[in-house]
Amino acid sequence: MAPFLITHPELIHRWAYARENALARVRQVIDAAPEKIDRFQVLLTRARQHLDEWQVEDSRQFARILETRSGVARIREWISVTDSPLVEKRPWDRLYQMAEARLSVESQEFLVSLLIELYPELVDELETTLSSERRSSIDASQSMHELRSAIEKNYRWALEIDFERPGSQQHFWYTSANKLEPRFGDRYSEAGADREMPLAIARDVQQLYRQLTVTDDAVSLAQYLLSHPEHRHVVRRIQANAIDTYGEIQDNLIDEDCLPLHLLRYKLAFFGASKFDPKSSLWTRITLFQGAPLPDELHREDADDWCFPVAPTAH
Repeated sequence: MAPFLITHPELIHRWAYARENALARVRQVIDAAPEKIDRFQVLLTRARQHLDEWQVEDSRQFARILETRSGVARIREWISVTDSPLVEKRPWDRLYQMAEARLSVESQEFLVSLLIELYPELVDELETTLSSERRSSIDASQSMHELRSAIEKNYRWALEIDFERPGSQQHFWYTSANKLEPRFGDRYSEAGADREMPLAIARDVQQLYRQLTVTDDAVSLAQYLLSHPEHRHVVRRIQANAIDTYGEIQDNLIDEDCLPLHLLRYKLAFFGASKFDPKSSLWTRITLFQGAPLPDELHREDADDWCFPVAPTAH
């Protein structure tokens, strides 16, 4: 599942762009209507209960949950005072800026989910933009200078990674022989690195860039790739990234500190997963469809209101 995010940059761009677009639309709202403020307070209360019910054994994840509980509490404090940001112009933008400056990333993302949930009339149409049928191809007419410039502009983060550092190439991705599933191996203690999948994008970009710096600009890209076909996949990504600006995971995915679990969580979150419960650095339990209406409940007015679901109360 984790390599899916790397091998489908066009699709991942669509997902991230829709999220950014939705957030931007809400942040541009000039005034917060009273019913929107009331709704936000209801969601905030429910979100806090949702967090209280989210219990895991993994120490790192539990620390993030505690941090997010604290963040939600601070948001409640901010909107409960006389000079609440919600009485200002562009209130949600102001609230988001406060969170961005003072809260953890987990708390910020929690707030984003709340804000997007407030305005279905502004964001629901973006659902139609989440798929992608476009397949990128190599533009062989691009000059070597243009390709180098694209790397310097969009992949500066990759060029700054020190691949001479011990541990920077600790891992490799490969496909298992039995189930043909992606696996995450240790380069220095496991066999199979010779069958490595081309998922070390940052390293491959660096290697390409070093070669380009000593290649004559008179050489066409088509000629270069005929001589160096091993770089075709990364050239295609670099060219596509000029359009799909959110499609690249800007990190070293073979580093000793890389946790595939983070990639899993990102993908699963877009599918509506919640209450992540990591069981290792490679897999996690999740909750899906908690609070979703049953068939005989679809007629209710609140049938679609199950954002941040909580356990039912006993009657």
